[in-house]
Amino acid sequence: MTENNRFWINILRDYDSERIFPLPYDRHPIPNEKRSDQIWSSTFEFDSEMLQIIHQHAEELNTTIENLLFSSYYIFLFKLTNGEMDLYVGRNISIDHRIPFYLRIGPTWSFAQLLKQVTQMSACTKQHAHLPLSSIHSLKHPLKFPVVFYYGRQLLQQSPSDLSLCIVHDEQLNTLRYQVHASAHVFDQSTTQQLSQRFQCLFHQLFTSFDLNIQPIYQLSIILPHEHALLKHFHPLQTHSQKPTSTTIPHLFIQQAIKNPHKTAVTLDHSSLTYSQLLSQANQLAHTLIDDHHISEGDIVCQCMHRSIDMVIGILAIMMAGAIYVPLNPSDSSHRLDSLIQQIKPKLVLRRLPHTGHPYEQSPQLSITGESIAHIIFTSGSTGSPKGVQIRHRNFVSYMETHQFDDKDIILQLANCSFDVHVDEIVSALCRGAHLVLLRHGGHLDFDYLTSVIAERQVTFIAPVPSWIDGLCGYLRENSHACDRMRSIRWWFIGGEQLLSSTIRQLLPFIDEECHLLNTYGPAEITETATCYEVNRDEVSEMISIPIGRPLSGYRVFVVDEYGQEVVPGEQGEIVVGGVGVFGGYYGREELSKEVMMEVEGDLCYKTGDYGRMEVKSGELKFVGRKDFQIKLRGQRIELGHIEHTILRFSSFISNCIVMKAMYHEQEHLVAYVETTVTAVNEDSLRENCSLTLASYMVPSLFIILQKFPLSLNGKVDRKSLPSPDFALLTQLVDADAEAMNPMEVRVHRLWCKVFYLPKIPANSSFFSLHGTSLLFMKLYNLYQTEFGIAPDIVTCLQQPHINEHARLLTDLISSTLNPRYEPWSSLHVDQGAVSFAQSRIYLDEQIRFQSSNKTTTAIYNLPLLCRLSQSFISIIRLRETLQEITEKHDVLRTSIQFDSATGHLKQSVLPTSLQDCFTFKMSIIDDADELKTIFNDELTNRNYFDIERGRVFRCHIIRQRSTMCNDADLLSIGDWIIFNFHHIAFDGESEQIFLDDFHQLYSRQQHKQELLQYIDLDENEYIPY
Repeated sequence: MTENNRFWINILRDYDSERIFPLPYDRHPIPNEKRSDQIWSSTFEFDSEMLQIIHQHAEELNTTIENLLFSSYYIFLFKLTNGEMDLYVGRNISIDHRIPFYLRIGPTWSFAQLLKQVTQMSACTKQHAHLPLSSIHSLKHPLKFPVVFYYGRQLLQQSPSDLSLCIVHDEQLNTLRYQVHASAHVFDQSTTQQLSQRFQCLFHQLFTSFDLNIQPIYQLSIILPHEHALLKHFHPLQTHSQKPTSTTIPHLFIQQAIKNPHKTAVTLDHSSLTYSQLLSQANQLAHTLIDDHHISEGDIVCQCMHRSIDMVIGILAIMMAGAIYVPLNPSDSSHRLDSLIQQIKPKLVLRRLPHTGHPYEQSPQLSITGESIAHIIFTSGSTGSPKGVQIRHRNFVSYMETHQFDDKDIILQLANCSFDVHVDEIVSALCRGAHLVLLRHGGHLDFDYLTSVIAERQVTFIAPVPSWIDGLCGYLRENSHACDRMRSIRWWFIGGEQLLSSTIRQLLPFIDEECHLLNTYGPAEITETATCYEVNRDEVSEMISIPIGRPLSGYRVFVVDEYGQEVVPGEQGEIVVGGVGVFGGYYGREELSKEVMMEVEGDLCYKTGDYGRMEVKSGELKFVGRKDFQIKLRGQRIELGHIEHTILRFSSFISNCIVMKAMYHEQEHLVAYVETTVTAVNEDSLRENCSLTLASYMVPSLFIILQKFPLSLNGKVDRKSLPSPDFALLTQLVDADAEAMNPMEVRVHRLWCKVFYLPKIPANSSFFSLHGTSLLFMKLYNLYQTEFGIAPDIVTCLQQPHINEHARLLTDLISSTLNPRYEPWSSLHVDQGAVSFAQSRIYLDEQIRFQSSNKTTTAIYNLPLLCRLSQSFISIIRLRETLQEITEKHDVLRTSIQFDSATGHLKQSVLPTSLQDCFTFKMSIIDDADELKTIFNDELTNRNYFDIERGRVFRCHIIRQRSTMCNDADLLSIGDWIIFNFHHIAFDGESEQIFLDDFHQLYSRQQHKQELLQYIDLDENEYIPY
């Protein structure tokens, strides 16, 4: 092997021809052989002054202008790719001779250091450049040059590269200009012009205001002037009105009590307190804490209570005594509570309110200020120890001023005390003179009770997490009597998790058209919320995830790279928050507090660890994901490292542990992978240990024990190669030899199987041993109400969480004289009748929406189901026959709904099975994924695809790929798509699996006809008085 060969093998040893260079493409790159020669070009000529500066720097740095400009191009690529350090560039050393050039950039290098590396590498590559490019090709995969650099006296001809920088230097004419060439296949012309402007901006900055010998190159920016103006909206300079306040929470509450003494302050079912009564009781308790328990200003007082009026009194009293409120969740294990108490070392723990003596007329005289700590909230910690987030009075008061609600609003207290949101709901409501409505313990899981409270109290403000909304909508879809109970709410303050447009779409039918839907963002460390986006209903169909919006008043938001420099709008970076809400550090963790803080423009800011991206067109911030392995699980922020550390401490024989989040039937679960070679470490012992140490929502659903973790080539754990979790194993967590079930247990068992998507569950199974979540419990509880017309007390169900216990509770309830005897419904064999409450609501809502709006109004009741053929073939003829059989089986798929002018009521009629066109059938042929997206979005939003009055509520759209079409026109090939689209008046989330099961069985001719309970039977029974 020649020296030349060895040199190029060394240069290209890490070269990956399949790697996509992370440029800001407008379209996905395509292979060179499929491209034309069309390019966009942008030219810029340096003026004489800049040319003189370039010559001067070249002389001072003892280098050539070519190397000076090539080094500048490397910095440009480093910034353009958002910090890519391994850069392969095609470099033309003549018009027709291009060689690969590789350099790994050091972001902390000065320009002079980078120039030195470029100069040395340039000398080496030119020394070996006589080896023909074809010879280099033979050493590795065919070389591709996404980016190219050329320096010469004449312009470079067009090339198949994605991006080229061509420098033309005419020494005789003393002119220097550059051209940016970009492939028209991957870049728009406007983007090409912008890339040219970015290079010009960086170049001017580099050689006019940058210290080439000292400043690190990561400090250079390619942000354009107009983008700086956009960014300023996200981190405005603080005005005088936004300066830190000295007001405290007790001061604001007392003001409201004096202003509105007889107004209702807090309500729980049939109990309530006015503002004067609440102040009196909180005042008495505050004095008791000071006099009897010797609580001083700045002392920590923990409170461990379920949601109650006493809990509210306790919060206010602790703060009125000048102490720091720390909530503890009474549902946590005693081991975890003891651990938190040991960490925080409180002066007092309140598990119930102590007896108070004679009433006090005056509140305690306090010297606390806005800088004093008001409360501490625990969040998950990556080292196995939860972090205590300290919130000052000024943090909370300043944040509270951004709230939209006022003293006329009625606030529902929804969050439990593990969430910082519970402080916001309670304290903000009472400091602004609003009416606070509490739910009984466990009431947030009982949707029938909860929606009744909302309707009865006419609640106007609610702050849920998206996963809770999904559960709520499932209940409302299945319980038409409750579908209008949420219409009093005028502020939906949604946060805690990423909000998807699908969640908003399913919520819209049940809420008032004038209410405000706010998507909020903010970790506990910035005091509740830093940004907010008001959802535009007309834009929901065009989004997948909802933006998190713009900063609230007094807050500043930056999106930065790993070096703390702002990224170009449209690029991904870490969200950093400054302003009035930034917390006072973690309790007792000064070093950790310093790690998460950084100074930006003189403002101390919090590094959230979340990735975000500012949308260029809308100017809104979007959440992208977590920087580390911290996750949100059903609204709870969890450091996976906390769980991993707990498992590793369990046994010295555990050599490694990885915890990941997984989805199973739209439910989030934690899965723990444990590396050990001893049999003593088993799933039962691990689960028991985690249950004692961790909060219930942090205990993994599955433990997968491996003798050795798979490793990647670099010796690190290959997470992608870990085995997929088998959630059917959940049924093995309980005794499989359970005794035979009685009839009631059989019915309860069927509902449990439906909720857990499991074929069989033993009768002695515990809901929690199956790792049921609160969302699954809400679904199960609502199924009880639907199936039996009643349900046991929700707290009792949680305390007795087994199938046989639930069956016994239901049996006792049904047989009691206070409840009617349950009798199953049977088919009435009717083909005409009144519509259900749900059908009536959907029909009227759609009529109003379409008749009172323009023709561009999008549909919100289309429910497309996208399926892809992954194996074998499907006959189109047999497909149509199967769909015809399904419409014959399910009357609702051929049911028309019309207004009867004679009676003034809506009626439904089942169309005869002999009708051959009960559904629409369409076929399209596509060439790329963009066409599929367009078709699916059309199916989702097109208002003309269904005609309820003619019974057209179902359609099928076949999408064939031109590249894989087989010769037989009747057969769909692997990779082809089918969209089954339904109108919501005939279909919901529960219908999906029924449809797919029927389709599979009927297509394969495995199902026989049987008498079914039809939807019209439900509608007829719905009007029967009980």
